[in-house]
Amino acid sequence: MTAYYETPALADGTTAAPNRRSDYRLLLSAVVNSSGTTPTTTGTTTTTGTNGTTTVFETLPAPPVIGNPTQSHSVWREGTKLASFARGQRPPVGTTFAFGLGAAAKVTFAFRQHLGRRTVPAGTLSFTGHPGTDRLFFQGRLSRSKKLRKGRYTVTITAANGAGSSRPVSLNFTITA
Repeated sequence: MTAYYETPALADGTTAAPNRRSDYRLLLSAVVNSSGTTPTTTGTTTTTGTNGTTTVFETLPAPPVIGNPTQSHSVWREGTKLASFARGQRPPVGTTFAFGLGAAAKVTFAFRQHLGRRTVPAGTLSFTGHPGTDRLFFQGRLSRSKKLRKGRYTVTITAANGAGSSRPVSLNFTITA
Protein backbone atom coordinates (compact mmCIF):
# COMPACT_ATOMS: atom_id res chain seq x y z
CA MET A 1 0.00 0.00 0.00
CA THR A 2 1.40 3.39 -0.96
CA ALA A 3 0.16 6.66 0.51
CA TYR A 4 0.74 9.97 -1.26
CA TYR A 5 -0.42 13.19 0.31
CA GLU A 6 -1.47 16.08 -1.92
CA THR A 7 -3.03 19.35 -0.91
CA PRO A 8 -5.86 19.54 -1.76
CA ALA A 9 -6.60 15.81 -1.43
CA LEU A 10 -6.88 13.79 -4.63
CA ALA A 11 -10.27 12.45 -5.66
CA ASP A 12 -10.64 8.68 -6.01
CA GLY A 13 -9.23 7.41 -9.29
CA THR A 14 -7.24 10.57 -10.13
CA THR A 15 -3.48 10.96 -10.36
CA ALA A 16 -1.06 13.84 -9.90
CA ALA A 17 2.68 14.41 -10.10
CA PRO A 18 4.46 14.97 -6.79
CA ASN A 19 5.24 18.55 -5.92
CA ARG A 20 8.73 19.65 -4.88
CA ARG A 21 7.91 20.40 -1.24
CA SER A 22 10.42 18.81 1.08
CA ASP A 23 8.17 18.41 4.12
CA TYR A 24 6.24 15.46 2.65
CA ARG A 25 7.27 11.84 3.06
CA LEU A 26 6.35 8.71 1.18
CA LEU A 27 4.79 6.15 3.50
CA LEU A 28 5.18 2.56 2.35
CA SER A 29 4.02 -0.68 3.88
CA ALA A 30 4.45 -4.10 2.28
CA VAL A 31 3.76 -7.72 3.13
CA VAL A 32 6.00 -10.30 1.46
CA ASN A 33 4.70 -13.84 1.08
CA SER A 34 6.94 -16.68 0.00
CA SER A 35 3.97 -18.55 -1.47
CA GLY A 36 3.13 -15.72 -3.87
CA THR A 37 -0.42 -15.31 -2.57
CA THR A 38 -1.98 -12.16 -1.24
CA PRO A 39 -2.53 -12.34 2.54
CA THR A 40 -6.01 -10.86 2.41
CA THR A 41 -9.50 -11.95 1.61
CA THR A 42 -12.36 -9.80 0.38
CA GLY A 43 -15.68 -9.69 2.13
CA THR A 44 -18.86 -7.82 1.31
CA THR A 45 -21.44 -6.32 3.59
CA THR A 46 -24.83 -5.31 2.23
CA THR A 47 -27.02 -2.97 4.26
CA THR A 48 -30.56 -1.97 3.35
CA GLY A 49 -31.85 1.22 4.90
CA THR A 50 -34.26 4.07 4.23
CA ASN A 51 -31.88 5.59 1.64
CA GLY A 52 -31.54 2.35 -0.36
CA THR A 53 -29.06 -0.51 -0.39
CA THR A 54 -25.39 0.03 0.36
CA THR A 55 -22.75 -2.58 -0.46
CA VAL A 56 -19.36 -2.21 1.18
CA PHE A 57 -16.33 -4.18 -0.01
CA GLU A 58 -13.78 -4.67 2.72
CA THR A 59 -10.39 -6.29 2.81
CA LEU A 60 -9.92 -8.68 5.70
CA PRO A 61 -6.67 -10.15 6.98
CA ALA A 62 -6.02 -13.72 5.93
CA PRO A 63 -6.29 -16.51 8.46
CA PRO A 64 -2.88 -17.42 9.87
CA VAL A 65 -0.93 -20.31 8.38
CA ILE A 66 1.65 -22.30 10.36
CA GLY A 67 4.47 -23.69 8.27
CA ASN A 68 7.46 -25.97 8.82
CA PRO A 69 7.21 -26.67 12.56
CA THR A 70 10.50 -27.95 14.02
CA GLN A 71 12.11 -28.62 17.37
CA SER A 72 15.80 -28.59 18.20
CA HIS A 73 15.62 -31.80 20.29
CA SER A 74 12.97 -34.52 20.40
CA VAL A 75 14.45 -36.03 23.58
CA TRP A 76 15.52 -33.64 26.34
CA ARG A 77 15.50 -33.12 30.08
CA GLU A 78 14.16 -30.45 32.38
CA GLY A 79 16.26 -28.22 34.57
CA THR A 80 18.99 -25.69 34.19
CA LYS A 81 21.96 -26.12 31.91
CA LEU A 82 24.96 -27.68 33.63
CA ALA A 83 28.38 -27.12 32.12
CA SER A 84 29.90 -30.14 33.91
CA PHE A 85 28.33 -32.68 31.52
CA ALA A 86 30.06 -33.39 28.23
CA ARG A 87 27.99 -33.51 25.06
CA GLY A 88 26.39 -36.89 24.42
CA GLN A 89 26.50 -38.08 28.04
CA ARG A 90 23.08 -36.72 28.97
CA PRO A 91 20.19 -35.39 26.93
CA PRO A 92 20.19 -31.62 26.40
CA VAL A 93 18.14 -29.33 28.60
CA GLY A 94 14.96 -28.14 26.89
CA THR A 95 14.18 -27.68 23.24
CA THR A 96 13.46 -24.80 20.89
CA PHE A 97 10.20 -24.95 18.94
CA ALA A 98 10.28 -22.96 15.69
CA PHE A 99 7.64 -22.41 13.01
CA GLY A 100 6.69 -19.98 10.27
CA LEU A 101 3.62 -17.83 10.72
CA GLY A 102 1.86 -16.14 7.81
CA ALA A 103 0.07 -13.41 9.78
CA ALA A 104 0.10 -11.99 13.30
CA ALA A 105 -1.96 -14.23 15.56
CA LYS A 106 -2.40 -15.67 19.03
CA VAL A 107 -0.40 -18.90 19.06
CA THR A 108 -1.43 -21.73 21.38
CA PHE A 109 0.67 -24.76 22.32
CA ALA A 110 -1.54 -27.56 23.70
CA PHE A 111 0.42 -30.34 25.41
CA ARG A 112 -0.90 -33.91 25.77
CA GLN A 113 0.94 -36.64 27.70
CA HIS A 114 0.97 -40.22 26.43
CA LEU A 115 0.00 -42.67 29.18
CA GLY A 116 0.01 -46.14 27.71
CA ARG A 117 -2.53 -46.22 24.89
CA ARG A 118 -4.28 -43.00 25.84
CA THR A 119 -3.33 -39.33 25.98
CA VAL A 120 -4.36 -36.80 28.61
CA PRO A 121 -4.24 -33.00 28.49
CA ALA A 122 -1.15 -31.68 30.26
CA GLY A 123 -1.64 -27.92 29.79
CA THR A 124 -1.41 -25.04 27.35
CA LEU A 125 0.90 -22.14 26.66
CA SER A 126 -0.12 -19.06 24.61
CA PHE A 127 1.61 -15.98 23.23
CA THR A 128 1.24 -13.47 20.41
CA GLY A 129 3.11 -14.56 17.29
CA HIS A 130 4.39 -12.30 14.52
CA PRO A 131 4.60 -12.93 10.77
CA GLY A 132 7.79 -14.76 9.88
CA THR A 133 9.70 -17.28 11.99
CA ASP A 134 8.67 -17.56 15.63
CA ARG A 135 10.78 -19.43 18.18
CA LEU A 136 9.98 -20.62 21.69
CA PHE A 137 12.71 -21.96 23.98
CA PHE A 138 10.91 -24.46 26.21
CA GLN A 139 12.20 -26.23 29.32
CA GLY A 140 8.97 -27.91 30.38
CA ARG A 141 7.43 -25.03 32.36
CA LEU A 142 3.86 -23.99 31.54
CA SER A 143 3.75 -21.43 34.36
CA ARG A 144 5.65 -20.62 37.54
CA SER A 145 3.83 -23.37 39.40
CA LYS A 146 3.22 -25.94 36.64
CA LYS A 147 5.75 -28.01 34.76
CA LEU A 148 5.56 -31.11 32.62
CA ARG A 149 6.68 -34.41 34.18
CA LYS A 150 8.91 -37.05 32.64
CA GLY A 151 7.23 -38.85 29.77
CA ARG A 152 6.19 -38.79 26.13
CA TYR A 153 4.22 -35.79 24.83
CA THR A 154 2.56 -34.39 21.76
CA VAL A 155 2.35 -30.62 21.35
CA THR A 156 -0.30 -29.26 18.99
CA ILE A 157 0.31 -25.73 17.69
CA THR A 158 -2.56 -23.56 16.46
CA ALA A 159 -2.79 -19.88 15.57
CA ALA A 160 -5.90 -17.68 15.50
CA ASN A 161 -6.67 -14.07 14.59
CA GLY A 162 -9.79 -12.12 13.60
CA ALA A 163 -9.90 -13.84 10.19
CA GLY A 164 -9.92 -17.40 11.52
CA SER A 165 -7.73 -20.22 12.76
CA SER A 166 -4.87 -22.17 11.26
CA ARG A 167 -4.83 -25.90 10.75
CA PRO A 168 -3.23 -27.51 13.79
CA VAL A 169 0.29 -28.95 13.49
CA SER A 170 1.84 -31.40 15.95
CA LEU A 171 5.27 -32.44 17.18
CA ASN A 172 6.24 -35.32 19.51
CA PHE A 173 8.92 -35.19 22.19
CA THR A 174 10.12 -37.03 25.29
CA ILE A 175 11.22 -35.55 28.61
CA THR A 176 13.78 -37.70 30.46
CA ALA A 177 15.20 -37.58 33.98
